[in-house]
Amino acid sequence: MQTSDLTKIVEQKTLKLIDNMEVAAFESEAPLRAENYVKLANLYHFHKEFLKERDILVRFTESSLAFEEDLMEIYERIEHISKTIHLAPEADASLAETDESLSLVGIESEPDVVELSSNTKVIHKHKNESSNLSGKTIKVLSVCAVYTGRGDEDEIVQLSLVLTQYTEGEETPFHILDTYTGNRTTLLPPAKKILSKFNIRDDAAETRPLKSEKVIQLFNQADYVVSHNNPNIERRFIVTLFPELISCKWYSTQKDIPWRALGYDSISLSKITMALGRRKPRSSLERAKAISQLLQHHEPSSNNYLIERIHYMKPMQALEMTKAMKHQHNRMANKKGGGKWLFGLVLIASAAAVGLWYMGIIQL
Repeated sequence: MQTSDLTKIVEQKTLKLIDNMEVAAFESEAPLRAENYVKLANLYHFHKEFLKERDILVRFTESSLAFEEDLMEIYERIEHISKTIHLAPEADASLAETDESLSLVGIESEPDVVELSSNTKVIHKHKNESSNLSGKTIKVLSVCAVYTGRGDEDEIVQLSLVLTQYTEGEETPFHILDTYTGNRTTLLPPAKKILSKFNIRDDAAETRPLKSEKVIQLFNQADYVVSHNNPNIERRFIVTLFPELISCKWYSTQKDIPWRALGYDSISLSKITMALGRRKPRSSLERAKAISQLLQHHEPSSNNYLIERIHYMKPMQALEMTKAMKHQHNRMANKKGGGKWLFGLVLIASAAAVGLWYMGIIQL
């Protein structure tokens, strides 16, 4: 059997397995794991079919049931592929029939793990004297949003914010200035598993509603806005809800800090937090606090705080308000306005009824 045929068989069987997994996950509402997507991506990578490699990984991220902890690794790999794909065009079909392609063992998607005890020095590629932090004070807003899903019509259920101040050179350089959590009633009720995962009560939107003025105030105070998991998604949802925040300088502790090179075996916020001796964050506020705490740690090989990594990085690319974002913003705004309109109608109807009763036209 020719190698190209064997590769095709492996590809088709893995795709069939993925199809069945997606159906089973949908029917049982169980988390969808990335293992088989990664296996197929490794096969494509081995044969230099980089577009297919990226597409199968994107397919996983687009599933509403994709397991959150797996997503972080997959996003990192997709980003790496997107940056390098233009340097390595799709391999010629003849490559599949060379002796070198007889083995179907997939390559590893990540480099060798550096042990946590490593003191390997990782150079600040973007560090420069013109923006030195010496004697300066900066404010960082750590963000964690809980949302109903990742589609265009999904929205924020809960938003937690932690505003931290750092003053270089002080004996106690870090100070928590403010913390905030607010909840929303969404157009479609969030899945129970989402509320359960983040310990959100069913009546949270009534007992602790999201206050727009408070959110905008905290964002406006910050020099840097930082999130960890899925920063692109979080920023999109927040800006869709609050378009006035579109110009904020946004960073990612997941992408802007080279965790693996610094000796960590995962870029997951939960796993990094536990590696630093803290418990796994259980709520959105705990996750926002965990991001702030990460920035307060020294790098393994120096006395530099990790917050410097954010300071010397360039912010994420500017975000454009797409038609889908505008449409969703209007849907949410109309829902809010519609409630007030309905309440006004009820008041008018009540007043009219009282007036008719007073004139003896009707009996109440």
